[in-house]
Amino acid sequence: MQIKSQIIKALKEATGVEDVSLDFTSNESFGDYTTNVAMKALAQNGNFLENIEWFLKTIKKTNYSKYYDGEFPVGRLKDGTFTYLRGSTFAKIRGFREKFEGHPEITKEYFWMLPYVLYDPEHFIKVKKYKNRYLLVGHLRKQFAVVIEVDIEKTKNYIVSAFMVKDRYIKKREVDCIEHKKNGTPARTAIPSILALDKLDGGSRFSTLQDTYNFYNKLKEECQDFSLDYEIKVNPREYAEEIKNKLLKNKDLNKFVEKIEVAGPGFINFYIKSDVLIGSLNNFDIPNIGKEKLAIVEYSSPNIAKPFGVGHLRSTVIGDVVANLMEAVGYKVMRDNHLGDWGTQFGKVICAIKKWGDIEKIEKSVNPVGELVELYVKFHEESEKDNTLEDEARNWFKRLEDGEVEARKIWQKCVDWSWVEFDKIYELLNIKFDKAFNGGKGLGESFFESRMAGVIKELEDNKLLKIGEDGARLVFFKNNKYPPLMILKKDGSTLYSTRDLATDKYRLEKYNPDIVINEVGNEQSLYFKQLYEVEKILGWYKEGQRVHVGHGLFLMDGKKMSTRAGKTVKLEEVLNEAIEKANTLSKTKNDKLAKQVGIGAVKYFDLSHQPQSSISFNFEKMLSMEGNSGPYLQYTVARCSSIMTKSQIINLQSPKSYQLNTEEQSLLHKLAQYSEIVVMAAKNYSPNILCTYLYELAQKFNSFYNAHKIIGGENEEFKLQLTKSTGLTLKAGLKLLGIEAPDRM
Repeated sequence: MQIKSQIIKALKEATGVEDVSLDFTSNESFGDYTTNVAMKALAQNGNFLENIEWFLKTIKKTNYSKYYDGEFPVGRLKDGTFTYLRGSTFAKIRGFREKFEGHPEITKEYFWMLPYVLYDPEHFIKVKKYKNRYLLVGHLRKQFAVVIEVDIEKTKNYIVSAFMVKDRYIKKREVDCIEHKKNGTPARTAIPSILALDKLDGGSRFSTLQDTYNFYNKLKEECQDFSLDYEIKVNPREYAEEIKNKLLKNKDLNKFVEKIEVAGPGFINFYIKSDVLIGSLNNFDIPNIGKEKLAIVEYSSPNIAKPFGVGHLRSTVIGDVVANLMEAVGYKVMRDNHLGDWGTQFGKVICAIKKWGDIEKIEKSVNPVGELVELYVKFHEESEKDNTLEDEARNWFKRLEDGEVEARKIWQKCVDWSWVEFDKIYELLNIKFDKAFNGGKGLGESFFESRMAGVIKELEDNKLLKIGEDGARLVFFKNNKYPPLMILKKDGSTLYSTRDLATDKYRLEKYNPDIVINEVGNEQSLYFKQLYEVEKILGWYKEGQRVHVGHGLFLMDGKKMSTRAGKTVKLEEVLNEAIEKANTLSKTKNDKLAKQVGIGAVKYFDLSHQPQSSISFNFEKMLSMEGNSGPYLQYTVARCSSIMTKSQIINLQSPKSYQLNTEEQSLLHKLAQYSEIVVMAAKNYSPNILCTYLYELAQKFNSFYNAHKIIGGENEEFKLQLTKSTGLTLKAGLKLLGIEAPDRM
């Protein structure tokens, strides 16, 4: 939205701060946009560690907002720029780990809260068990609370831990600990210190202020004007008032800003004029941030000879929507399905078929993949009794790699049988891949079999391949940044890494993409860090050109689903049951509508969760047709369509000036956010951001609908404009989510 860029320009001129953040206000009574630029400007010459020490010295004071600050620089670099602790940067500084046990994670999405809670806690709780320990608590959307635990001592102050708990477990009094439930039992576990630095000379970590000072003393030798004597001497709110007064004199700003206010410890809030917002109705122009750039998005990637389980839904629909969002913001997108059709597991499948299977029986079966799964499960059961089976399976895969006719023939049948099931799933979900990649089936791992030798030679030429203790060949990283990455097994057979390197080299040479995105589970996070690091060392891709979008698991009874253990749920069964349930909700059977609603319910259930979070598999919740669900959004679209169909006004004209009521104003402001939400979701590779927006928009429209008569009511034409724009916006957003929006339900 052009309005946002003009406000940012005015703020830069008024403050001298280049990196201005301007966000939607969390509370509509505070206007349309808010910024912490005053706090950032004041922090620009300070040092975060000194800020912490200063704060802890004054922590017993009651007026915490007086000491509030927003962003915290850690020093001035040689080129004169500052390094700030903010968002994911803050996560790196404090030593972020991706998995925690025994308590809810503080995910990257919420790391921005940590400095805010530290400087302005909503609750300040004495831990009864420890003499000088306190808990600083801040709430998140009235559902979760972020807690920072500190020890306050005479000579040193320690930030002990930080964690997230459900709000109802916060004790607003003296406590022994913060509790949350794990398996029905109260539990509390600390994550690493907020001040633990991620890396120093090969990965050292620090947990105290004094240890961290030692690090910064070393850093000081390489920096200019490194401030260690900073205090918050200016009241951020007073400075925000000064900025506001400058902005009020900006004539360009006054054309579209109704008023500017200062709130809290120094936030500056902007209210946009109603006539400007009215003029933006039905404007779906999304900033073209990806113009003339190519993105390759890899997703779904099921394994051959295994069922398309409900767990595969996550990568399939999240990856598809990430690709849609990238296209929406201007990228040219190529979609690839990197099938798992190569590797040791095929040695196991072939071994099982040869020992216990019957190819003719499998060929005639109505469910050939089911037959293969039974054999795969049997292999793992028998291998626990017979240690030689694993070696036999590895030998079959070696024969497959060597091109043995029998091994290749069985493997190809497994591929063909699997695609019968995959085609059904992709048709139900309306998932398509780029025709350039094997006619739309995607380039599986086997495609790169002949290309791996070139990659291995390049690694050897760059002296990156080393022989490990057991004879395997690995890449070792400088300063032990990551564990070694195995490229070849001791018998010379390849791994995922070999094939993935060949894949990315092929993409680079044939398409030269600006960004390559892998939508693969969180469990592969370390592996992708290793893979990307190798590709940077080889000079194939630069920082930021390779992105791993990780997703959590679908859990069954709190545990991971497992094909080898025979514990999985077929996705086709879930989709068909969703369609059937949708059909039972209709007075007249309508197969097309039932498919739109049922598939929409399943997709939205997945997409509305943060990608990194794990989801408990629950048919009732997944197929819910009410509340924050796909059918609720679809129904709202149908309601808008019905109203417009009944209306007698054909050519709607927006009023030049109009006194908005509360519901109209709320809906109008939410509609104006659409294009920015799409950009935000694309930049963060997070479909759930768009889901949340669409749900909130639908809620606001239904509140407006229930409070006012639209057809034949006061200011009918404008109310119809709002209705039309809501329907179009919801439809556009659902289309990006891969969900159809029927006009009638």
